[in-house]
Amino acid sequence: MQILQVKTAEDFSNVTPPVGSVLLYPQINEDGTVSLHAKKPDGSTSVISGNDASLAPMLEVMEFIADNHSLIVGFDNIPVITEGTDDDGNPTQELPFQAIVIGDGNTYGPGVYMRGNGNTNTLGFVTVTGHNNKTYQFQTFIGDNNDFQTAVNVTVIGNSNKGNDQAYGSLILGDMNTANARFAVIGGYKNTVSARGARVFGRYLTISNDPANEYGFFTGEKEIGFASRVNKKVLNPLYNPTLDTGKTGTDSKGERQYIPKLAFSAQYRGRLTGTTLEVTGASGLVSLDHDHYNRWKITPTAAVIPELENWLDNDEGELIIYNGGSKIQWPAEWNWIGDIPELGTVNIFELKKIDNSIHIKDKMTAGSGNVKSVNNTAPDENGNINVTIPSIEIGNNGNWFIGGVDTGSPARGQTGNSGLDGTITAVLSATEPNASSYPEGAIWIKR
Repeated sequence: MQILQVKTAEDFSNVTPPVGSVLLYPQINEDGTVSLHAKKPDGSTSVISGNDASLAPMLEVMEFIADNHSLIVGFDNIPVITEGTDDDGNPTQELPFQAIVIGDGNTYGPGVYMRGNGNTNTLGFVTVTGHNNKTYQFQTFIGDNNDFQTAVNVTVIGNSNKGNDQAYGSLILGDMNTANARFAVIGGYKNTVSARGARVFGRYLTISNDPANEYGFFTGEKEIGFASRVNKKVLNPLYNPTLDTGKTGTDSKGERQYIPKLAFSAQYRGRLTGTTLEVTGASGLVSLDHDHYNRWKITPTAAVIPELENWLDNDEGELIIYNGGSKIQWPAEWNWIGDIPELGTVNIFELKKIDNSIHIKDKMTAGSGNVKSVNNTAPDENGNINVTIPSIEIGNNGNWFIGGVDTGSPARGQTGNSGLDGTITAVLSATEPNASSYPEGAIWIKR
């Protein structure tokens, strides 16, 4: 509610307060008593009378509210007084305006709402519900013991969080987190974020001030379990190392050595497991719906036809067949990479969609199972696959002929250059001579 105050009875009579406000007129009577007149927006009035001492506290509160549009309820709350000069050069002191403080021991500036004890603020325009928070400007705190004395536009829901002057525009949900970078979003416990715009959800995570981490998404427990990055780190061509004598990574003109460049990547720790649909006692059409699963286990009891649903370009999945025998009828439009196997105890297949085609590959066969075809040639009634091997021979022209067709390739290589004439020295004797008694390279011939 807005409280308006007038100084004369005439003004009180002529002025009607707007909706949501009340008009007050304090009147000092001839007998020394004081009357406090009040008027509502509907024009109705009321009056409270008493001596000056009894009404003085009320009048003081009303005057403070009317002059400063502020309401302070509690003990030992300290306003931040703005000092200046008037038009005549006289010193002035201005109390915070539009402040609402409910609690004890708070220090407050203009435009604040504080509900709690021991909160501090100097520049104003903050909303605080809690105790012992240290605030700056344009902040919202719900919780206790948060410390953001040098960053603006910060929202905190939790306890014992803190940030430096780089934490502009940060959002924190949780306890004991630290924001050292702009636009950080932190959820959890004891996380420290130093990369601009990083989104972090977890506990005990540390995100370093690396350009590759800026505006990325991170989650985990002590270690990063999953990271989705939208940048990579590249050298800044404007960075001048001669202006960075302390090797801080930022030169005196504010240029960083490395800057972010848009590049998408994902990283995870441990395993990334898909969702499996198990179909036992299957028969007829069995849907492989990629909107819900990417792994299927089928145990057929009768003829089964696998049917793909909701597959997009580059989708892939794994199909496992138990004791398939001759029960699986493969769709004719599927493209096999390699030979089609006979189904054994367990068969594992890899499927992938490329453009509008489905490609399938046999990854593993366990138990009994034979090759179902070779080069699209099926086994005969005895289970044998007859493959004709073409004849390979050398034609009259000296070329290789395969299946009676001249390949154009000579069967004999080109004639090489003649070697140099050689000389052999031989030693003829009944016993092997001492090596030192005949020339180097000579051979011994036993007589």
